[in-house]
Amino acid sequence: MLSEPHHADEQFLARRNVRELPEAISRLRARLDELEADEETARAHADDPATIGGVTCPRDRLLAALGARLDALPDGVTETRRFVLGRMRGLAFGLVKHRFGPPEVFLEGRGMRQMPLTRDSQGPRACWNAAERLFASYGPRGDEVRRELTLSEGKLRDFGARLGATFSHERYIEELSALRDELKVALSATSQEGVEPRTRTSDELSGLIKALKDSHAVEAVPLNRPGAATRSERPVTARLRRRAESAPSVDLAPEPSEELGEEEVAVPAKESPALTPLVPKTIAQAPREGRRRRYQKWLF
Repeated sequence: MLSEPHHADEQFLARRNVRELPEAISRLRARLDELEADEETARAHADDPATIGGVTCPRDRLLAALGARLDALPDGVTETRRFVLGRMRGLAFGLVKHRFGPPEVFLEGRGMRQMPLTRDSQGPRACWNAAERLFASYGPRGDEVRRELTLSEGKLRDFGARLGATFSHERYIEELSALRDELKVALSATSQEGVEPRTRTSDELSGLIKALKDSHAVEAVPLNRPGAATRSERPVTARLRRRAESAPSVDLAPEPSEELGEEEVAVPAKESPALTPLVPKTIAQAPREGRRRRYQKWLF
């Protein structure tokens, strides 16, 4: 069963989408109309020769004329500027230069589409190939906008149907609140001899509340994903036990016999053939309890 805060969140999302989606749908429809109109214009003028600077150029002289037109453009601009180079397939094409960043080739009819050039390829061949790719992408781009438009219209219908919907369990909450208020009154009332209670008894009210709750099962929203236990949730004893199991084994020195007690034990040093023999070094053997206490302190 959906809780009341979730219902409020759903209504908030519905109001926001119903307010914003119509404007987005209008933009998508206008964009789709522009793409379809420009695609139809390019298809109708597919056999027309291209013009560079208002002069019709044959195909064998096209790149040379385009290169001369590009050389006449300024190398750098202080702000974004648009330069029309000519017309091809019934649409105007040109170059958009930015102060920072590579230039972009554009096609303009009812709408405008742009494609950036790389920093290394900005000559006439690169500009012409970019314009050809823009012409070839009218169909796929129109299909993409059409799918996005269909999705937005479906979302608008769904959110419009949800907007203004009442909370489905509002009646249950009202009945439960009324029974609880009546139970508070019954528990706070003082019993008098010979006077019948004006409300139902507390036993009757508690039974009604229990039956009402049993008839409306509420599913709690999980706070964390199932099985996503973090390391901090493990008990301290479990972490210590795991650390003790993974700790390397330590070989303790043999315990001294009762006869030696705490006498000093000589430990011979390793002899090296290339060095002078070292003088044996003596160490004091620690008591058993002291060694165990130091080992436990290191372990935990």
